[in-house]
Amino acid sequence: EFTARGHALLRAIREAAVPVIAVLDGLSLGGGSELALACDAIVATGRGSLGFPETGIGIYPGLGGTQNLPRRVGTGLARYLIYTGAVLGAEQAAELGLVDRLVALEELDEAIAEIARAGKPAGERRPTEPTGRWAEIARAFDVPADAILAGEVTSDDPEIARAYERVRTRKAPLALRKADALIGRALELPYDEGLRAELAGLEEIFRSHDALVGLRSVLDRSRPSFEGR
Repeated sequence: EFTARGHALLRAIREAAVPVIAVLDGLSLGGGSELALACDAIVATGRGSLGFPETGIGIYPGLGGTQNLPRRVGTGLARYLIYTGAVLGAEQAAELGLVDRLVALEELDEAIAEIARAGKPAGERRPTEPTGRWAEIARAFDVPADAILAGEVTSDDPEIARAYERVRTRKAPLALRKADALIGRALELPYDEGLRAELAGLEEIFRSHDALVGLRSVLDRSRPSFEGR
């Protein structure tokens, strides 16, 4: 019921007659980051951050994250962020197109007013094309979760190789596979249909052994051991 209400909020944001603007001025993880992604624009100060740690506790982003991330940054970087749970600072997020405006704290109110005056954006958002290092990461992670889990993809790049290893050893296989499937269809399906698919899988994932282990690990501050079931 909680996530169903969350999805209703996402639709309300999308259908609002005026622009809905998220402000990031501190740590944002999981649902908070997903809520920001659902907004028409994200304005951040240097203290802002975004991250999607769910696959590390046995679940996947269930408040629009699997649908809104690909629409902002493409499938490769969406997979990277959800597979690894990497936390991005505001400057990194702006480089990727996750943050629309990066401003000093004293400029925040004016930036919000300027975006509001411009009105609701027309049409669908198109993913920002990654460049430089981000393009390399996008290519490395635009692969099925199973290929990483099975060790079928490797890299001579130390940073990417370490990221693959973290995914294999620290993330929940079932959650990775579910997220992978949802991300893969995000740009093919109408937005509402993608949200329904995301919501439809949540009961199964929350009832899984990995989710129980992962969520329990948050309470007792232990490192979970996932079994892919």
